[in-house]
Amino acid sequence: MFAEYGYADSEEHKRQHNELIAQVVELKEKFMVNPQGTISADLMLFLKRWLTNHIMRTDKEYSEFLISKGVKY
Repeated sequence: MFAEYGYADSEEHKRQHNELIAQVVELKEKFMVNPQGTISADLMLFLKRWLTNHIMRTDKEYSEFLISKGVKY
């Protein structure tokens, strides 16, 4: 939909999702090395940052853009 409606920040949005994937892989690797470690604290911090910084800001921006183009959910 980004391409179809010409969303200007689509490449940045994709980059952020690729960064998310890399962070998830890193957390998984930490857990595999030390299943009893502090992965839960790392995971909670990661999720908090992702929810507040990406979903509440970045996703809201593209949602508003698509709605302005007439896209209905």
